[in-house]
Amino acid sequence: MPVFVAAMSALTVDWPPVLNNVPLVVPVAPLTVSTPIQTDNGPVTTAVKSVTWIATDKGIAVGDFQEFRVSVGLPDYADSLAFPAVQTYSDNSTVNWTDVTPAGGPEPDHPQPLLTLTASSDSGSSTGAVKKSDVDTAKTLGIVGVVVGGLGLIAGAGGIVLGRRRGAGATATGSSPAA
Repeated sequence: MPVFVAAMSALTVDWPPVLNNVPLVVPVAPLTVSTPIQTDNGPVTTAVKSVTWIATDKGIAVGDFQEFRVSVGLPDYADSLAFPAVQTYSDNSTVNWTDVTPAGGPEPDHPQPLLTLTASSDSGSSTGAVKKSDVDTAKTLGIVGVVVGGLGLIAGAGGIVLGRRRGAGATATGSSPAA
């Protein structure tokens, strides 16, 4: 008798109290923060409590991979952020990824996802930190590339037009081939 393996049909991730939560293409209901958090942009009074992704069609099959993208602003006051999660399967079974890994202890069977935060440095390390100047340089290079590409397109189109004109003029004024 074959073993039935259910596909993943939903993923719910509990959100830590992170500022500036902006899930991408994922509508969420905000949670009111009891004490407003002061930021450079003013007080924050709402935050995201959890985000749920729901699969379409038959879900995510065993062995398949799916990215669940979000964009968040990270706090300066934390060393790590926990994202307890619950996976739901097409047979309605669940797996709770909520177990806390004890410091120096063995990892549990279903550890909660933990994002470790590190300070950015300007020394060019590969921590993934991006400086504003890097973004500005990339934008400038992108614009230059588009302009140069546009000029190349115009030059190429001009060359085709001139080539066709010269070719048409040579046929009209040229001598006919001998028979």
